[in-house]
Amino acid sequence: MTEEEYVDCFVLSRLSPGINILAQVILIGRRVSGWAGALGAVIGLMFPAVVITVILCRGYILVRSTPWSTGPLAGLSAAVAGFTIALTVDLARGAVRRETILIDILLLAAYGAVALSGVNPVLVILGSLAVGVGVPNLLVRRDTTDQDDEP
Repeated sequence: MTEEEYVDCFVLSRLSPGINILAQVILIGRRVSGWAGALGAVIGLMFPAVVITVILCRGYILVRSTPWSTGPLAGLSAAVAGFTIALTVDLARGAVRRETILIDILLLAAYGAVALSGVNPVLVILGSLAVGVGVPNLLVRRDTTDQDDEP
């Protein structure tokens, strides 16, 4: 593959919805060796992960109901929940700024409403598009730095 062909595959894989690396592997495999190459590339990418997942699931099935594992597994579930909450708070702290707090609260409320209501995501996207077109400055983050202070 030439560098230009690789860049084409890279860009196309980023444009496609879904798992970008899978799309890139399919495009590169197809470009190098046709449809057989695409199939071989997918198998090469996915097979190790599938084997590891099956082994771990079988191991979990074997130990999940034994008396010596129920306590640690329950503790592990609590730890995972705690880490998930901590990571969410940490990411939110970096994303939320004082000047955009209202926008962030509105976005979080909208996300929660959509998640809890079961509204069709396509309708939400169309509604968001309508709001963006109707009130374009509503969700624009303004740069608060003063441009005159630069040397």
